[in-house]
Amino acid sequence: METGGKGEIGRALGDVDTIAFIETAFPVVCPNITFNDRLALYFEDIKIELFNIHIHTRDCLVCYLPEEKILIPGDTLEAPLPLIIEVGNIPTHIENLKKLRELDIGMIIPPHGNLERYDQGGYDMRLIDNTLHYLTKILSNVNAPEFLEGRMEEYITPAVEPRESYRSIHRDNLAVVQQYYKK
Repeated sequence: METGGKGEIGRALGDVDTIAFIETAFPVVCPNITFNDRLALYFEDIKIELFNIHIHTRDCLVCYLPEEKILIPGDTLEAPLPLIIEVGNIPTHIENLKKLRELDIGMIIPPHGNLERYDQGGYDMRLIDNTLHYLTKILSNVNAPEFLEGRMEEYITPAVEPRESYRSIHRDNLAVVQQYYKK
């Protein structure tokens, strides 16, 4: 398994030695605090807000540092486009993205983004706008005759860079949306 091109920490992920290493180095720790909607935590003088928001999946957790205006969105936001898991809940995801947009955000650090962007300070609110645009456009075009041929670049905004690794995800998104929503 590559670690950013700097070497290997083990052999194939299915290898018993690698699994033993991962389980030893990163033991599973069960939560001792649970919450339904929001939870505020403090790490010394840093306020950390955690909240559950139904974007991507109903169990997504978002981390927000209000003083720093930093959003760590988990899988709720990906660049350049989302992986659509709960296809029937896209309208809910769109509404919750609009609510997420109400936060005072200066920087977004998604887990699946362009590494060069992180070096430049991360993403901004346009990442939320891009995701809203993508989901809205995919729903509005679902009945178009050539929907499945739609290129990723036709669905994302200039706020994000197209990434080769997301072309197949985009094609899969189109297929699952068409299967669910086409009239």
